[in-house]
Amino acid sequence: MPRAPSGARIAQLLLPPLILAAMLLVAGCGSAGRAPRAHAPAADACSPSVAAAVHATRTAAVDSGEGLTTCAYSGAAAVRVTVDTLPQAFRRSQNSEEERGQNTAGWKIDPAAQPQQIDGLGLGAYWVESERTLYATDGARLVTVTVGRARDARSVARTATRLSLGRVVEPP
Repeated sequence: MPRAPSGARIAQLLLPPLILAAMLLVAGCGSAGRAPRAHAPAADACSPSVAAAVHATRTAAVDSGEGLTTCAYSGAAAVRVTVDTLPQAFRRSQNSEEERGQNTAGWKIDPAAQPQQIDGLGLGAYWVESERTLYATDGARLVTVTVGRARDARSVARTATRLSLGRVVEPP
């Protein structure tokens, strides 16, 4: 039976998404002065199907109440899934990928930090080997899957992402 992660490890897995959530809330990203719209449900981050697919048990769950949900799983694989349903998911996803590509092209220090396109996953997805993280969007939400431990991190991330994405929503 796998050992449950320590409190420090859980905090390490959950801290980056929580910091991102706080930054987005402070910046008011995507609001453009309009009335807030209802967020799509983010429960997919904590889906039992994700736990089953990655052969792990959910060890932690955090729901910001503001459109961000993060779940950590541990077992044969250590995985963190964050589903972001804040406004303008598609646009923010495109901007994030473009900026990452520009930055890694300029640095040329770590080729594994360059985004690698993933076809057939939502409206757009990319994998960053150095972070063992897959970023994807279905148009209504951003899904970020980070794999801490697994034999094939990219395959595990792809499976967890596919199960966490909603139906594809065409961007405006």
